[in-house]
Amino acid sequence: MTVRYVVNLLSIFFLVLFNLSSGMEREKELEVKILEKISADILKKDYIKVYLLGYPKERILKYGKNLIITESCETAEIIIVREKVEIPCKDKIILATNFYLLLEYPDAVGAFYWKKGRPHIVFLKERLDKKGITLPYEYEKFIIDLSNQEK
Repeated sequence: MTVRYVVNLLSIFFLVLFNLSSGMEREKELEVKILEKISADILKKDYIKVYLLGYPKERILKYGKNLIITESCETAEIIIVREKVEIPCKDKIILATNFYLLLEYPDAVGAFYWKKGRPHIVFLKERLDKKGITLPYEYEKFIIDLSNQEK
């Protein structure tokens, strides 16, 4: 191998590595922006107090403009969960970051998650109704009714 060949290989390697890492950063930013939009549409307000359970606080601080992190579950308007843990307060609106957590928490009304590199949004009709939440029309295709699912 010539030195020129090795230098070219290293250049390509670092270029690919940079593109992958910047792509991951864009994915993280997009995730926060989508969680922000969903929260705003659920509560019909611009600034939302969120309580995080397992979700990276740094990500919200870096990319979020309208999500205000609260250290107390009681003062939060929405809880974002990323892992299965005991929730210290009851009757709060919960957004999950995977479908299984959506099903696990009875107060979870929706989930935003990545599957095979693509974003997915799901809301449960019964839980939206129970919480008195009406989403804008653009969310209709993401709302599922589990009571109509075959058993």
